[in-house]
Formats: sequence, C-alpha cells, structure tokens
Amino acid sequence: MVALSHGTLRPGAGDFVRDFYPAARQALHGYLHYKLPPYTPADVNVFRYPPFAAVLFAPLALFSVHTAATLWWVAAIVMVAVTALIVSRLFPAHRGVVSGVLFLGMMAFAPIGDSLRDKADLYVLALVAGAIWATRVSVPWRLVCAGALIGVAIAIKVYPVLALIAYFVARPPGIRWIATGCVGALIVTSAIAAAVVGLHPFHEFATLATTSSPALTATTYAFSALNIAARLFTANPYAPGIAHLATHAVDAAFAVYALAVFVCVYVLHPQRWALRWSVALAVGVACSPFLEDAYLASFALVAALLFLDGRYPRDLAVVFIGVAVCFTLVAQSGSAGTARGSDITDVISVLLAVLAATYAWRKTGAAVAAFTGGMALLVSSSLPGLSVRTPPISTVHVIEGSVLFWAVLVVLASVFMLARGSKSAIRTPR
Repeated sequence: MVALSHGTLRPGAGDFVRDFYPAARQALHGYLHYKLPPYTPADVNVFRYPPFAAVLFAPLALFSVHTAATLWWVAAIVMVAVTALIVSRLFPAHRGVVSGVLFLGMMAFAPIGDSLRDKADLYVLALVAGAIWATRVSVPWRLVCAGALIGVAIAIKVYPVLALIAYFVARPPGIRWIATGCVGALIVTSAIAAAVVGLHPFHEFATLATTSSPALTATTYAFSALNIAARLFTANPYAPGIAHLATHAVDAAFAVYALAVFVCVYVLHPQRWALRWSVALAVGVACSPFLEDAYLASFALVAALLFLDGRYPRDLAVVFIGVAVCFTLVAQSGSAGTARGSDITDVISVLLAVLAATYAWRKTGAAVAAFTGGMALLVSSSLPGLSVRTPPISTVHVIEGSVLFWAVLVVLASVFMLARGSKSAIRTPR
C-alpha cells in the first residue's frame, strides 16, 4: 500500500502506451506491422513480441489509452494475486497465510512492482506458476496442461522457452507429455494470430528475432551477458568500449556461455521437484540474450519454491519478504529520481544484503546465504538505473551497470550449489 500510494506502481505510460497499445489497435483492425532492424537509439523501444501477444491484448484497444492502461494495471495486479494463489496450492497446510504473504512479498519485489504498469512479464509469471503446479503430480493430462501453459507463455514472450529447455535438460519424468502440450498450444496460438492478422507478421517477427542490431543489443537498459559484452566489445552508439569485435564473435561467445550453463544443469541432474524448477527458472533468466529488470520477476517463484519447500521456510521467508519490503519503502521515500536518493538507496541495499546473507549463513550455510544476498540485490529498485545514462557512457559506467547481472549469477550459482546437495537440503512436499 505504501508503494501504491507513492505513485510508482500506478498506471502510466511506458511500454504499454508506446508498444502494446498501438500493436493492439493494429490487431483490432486485422493487421500487424513490426519495425524491423537495424535500429537507432531513438527507436529501440518498439513492439518486439510474438503476433499472438498483439492479438491477445487487442480488446484493450476498444478503450481509450488511459482506460486501457488502467485496465492493464489492474489485470497485472490480478496476475500477481493469481500467481500467489497457485503457489500456495503447493503447500495446502497453510494455504491462506502462504498466499497472503506471497502476494505482499511479490508486490514488494522490485522487478514485479516495476512491471505492473507496462510489462507483459506478470502474465507470463502466472502461466509459468500454473505450469509448475501442474507438474507437481506426474499425471499425463496435468503434464499436457503444464506444457500448454508454457506454450501460451512463449506465445506472449519468447524467453520462457529457455526455462523449458533447461527443465528438459534436467530430465524430469513425462517430458513427452509436456512437449506435446507446449507444441499444441503454440500451434493453436499461432493459428489464432494468423487468422486475425495474417501470416506476414510471422515472417517479420522471425526477421526481427534473428537480425542483430547493435543499437538494441547494447542498449543501456538491458544487462544480460550479451548486452554487457556488446557494450564493452563491439562498436555501438552508447559506449566506446575496450575493443571493437565483430558482433558474430560476441554472439558466439555468448552461445558458448549459455551452452556451458546447460551442460552444468545436465551434469547436476537435480532430482527434487522444487529444485528442478528453480534451476530451470534461474537458467532461463541467466541465459537470456536480452535481459531487463522485468525478466527477474520469475525469481520470485524461485524464492517461493526454495523457501517454502526447504527445511527452514519460516526463517528464510521472513528474510526475503522483509528485505523486499525494506527496499520498496526506501525506494519510495528516498528521492527516487535524484542521484543522491539513488546513492542512498544503493548503500542501504548493500548493507541489508550483507545483513540478510549473514543471517541466512548462520541458519543454513553458504548456498542459501549467497542466494539471499543475491535476491536482496535484485530487490533494489534503484540498481537498474545505474546503467541508464545519457550516451556516451564510460567503461566504468558499463561495469557499474552490470551489477544486476552479477546478482543473477550469484542466484544461479547458489541454486546450483543447492542442487548439488539436494539430498540433504531440500525435500519435496507431500
């Protein structure tokens, strides 16, 4: 409520007004046109989602842009509530308390709060949560439903396919049923989109997805391994960099990095249900070629699965949600737009991260301590702004802006450590 009253989480402009609403209006009139690469820094914020996303949100174009933005915002909050309710069904002993605590903690989690007014990631989050719940019991029809939910999520925003691949690499039971549901959902959603806007948008989207553009890959508001490497090692309009390598060389290096992560998943072969999904979600984020703070919303599911399915759910849940609420209050009350307010928030963020990690270390050991510290850094609302500077930016600024990616790697490494010792650290709920 404090966050809502300060205005950051209220409906507004951003990607919805700039990208989704125009695409929805086009779909409402039976066509869809993508702005294709190459891009310039002035036009990187364009609609880059699959055609089904435009068709899905087309009914919003029946309203004025202000009314549509408000409806989007309300629906996003509903998606967070649905996610909390779905996760709470995995722990029926205290379902009411768990769902309420999860909803408050998720609303305080900065990547979710920042996504409410203009990002599609919360719709994806609810669909993925539903898939996780459906795989809790290895019954064919439930696994098909899980695959279908993941398929719809991919049809809205492509990056969940990475988590699905990582989940398959972990070799869970019933892979063929999940794959069947996913392929079926993709066929159905594609047919619906084609019936509404035709086949040409699919060709344009494929061109967009497979064409590299330095202005987009190196943009300062993204912080994946590929985004950081593009700013440091390629000729781009944002930073001078320390080398000017060919974009294909940087892309190849990123592919090697992602392959190495997937190999680690295969070698670890996590046996526990909660860890298998936690690893998949963490890998999906860490291996995304384009990473914004909204993509980190899935880490709320990772935290819920590990904390509620572990041996110390009460202590760790209190740590995560307490830190999330503290960061939100600090970000909302500390002159968020000023450099001084950002510096103060960063200092407090680091201090709370250290305190949370120390507490977790005393309770559960190195892996969960590192995980809690990484989550604490991710919760900070001010950290994404470190790299969003007026070009040209220096190499030092590029490295400073990489802090969220290093936090992602900390969480990924921690989940790997937990998976390695899963026999004694995590138990699957009955």
